[in-house]
Amino acid sequence: MENVKEISIEKAIEKAIVQAPVFDKIAKFYFVIDLMSISFFNRVVREIPKHLDFDIENTINANILDVCCGTGLLSRYLTKLSDRVVGVDISPKMIAKAKRAAKKLPVYFGVMDATSLDFPDGSFDLVAISRGLHAMPKETRDNAVKQAHRVTSSHALFIEPVRRPKSRISRAIHDFAERAEGGFENYIEFVEIDFSEYLTSFGFLPKLMIKESNSEVYLCKKL
Repeated sequence: MENVKEISIEKAIEKAIVQAPVFDKIAKFYFVIDLMSISFFNRVVREIPKHLDFDIENTINANILDVCCGTGLLSRYLTKLSDRVVGVDISPKMIAKAKRAAKKLPVYFGVMDATSLDFPDGSFDLVAISRGLHAMPKETRDNAVKQAHRVTSSHALFIEPVRRPKSRISRAIHDFAERAEGGFENYIEFVEIDFSEYLTSFGFLPKLMIKESNSEVYLCKKL
């Protein structure tokens, strides 16, 4: 990929100077989460075209940004919709794994902070954030959503856990994972909010695309 609406992705990402010690530490174990997410992300990407107000699969040079992309699993699936996909994450080790897993795919990965996306306004047709918001402190989360709203020209996709598991075993496993990522308290606060209303407050028109026992997927129109 050379350009996203006349800007250099490479230069934009090189300007981001960020550190992510927690996610760097868990990067080598993240394949477990990826394995559990394969069928779900495949389903999400199949559903996206049905809920957009434009034909993304036949739109020339449709630009997609995956924020908090981790090891790039969702980014790789998003290449089914476009050959112009960018994945960014605050963790250099996560990005290194993402690059190794997507060598033959039309996706560019780089290190960047979700609260300071170094792209011009409206650079992307679709911006995705998957399971990245719930672990952030409120101010950080708010800034990340504001940035997503700024850099999308059309739509944004949000995938987040909005309820704690009812099963005691599932809850214990989930809580352990959240503690390992260092965002347990933020997660507990997050599941108490109305996520749809929250997205609306930042200038999105959210549409519930998928609802699961613990998670919800919203495809939002930028207002």
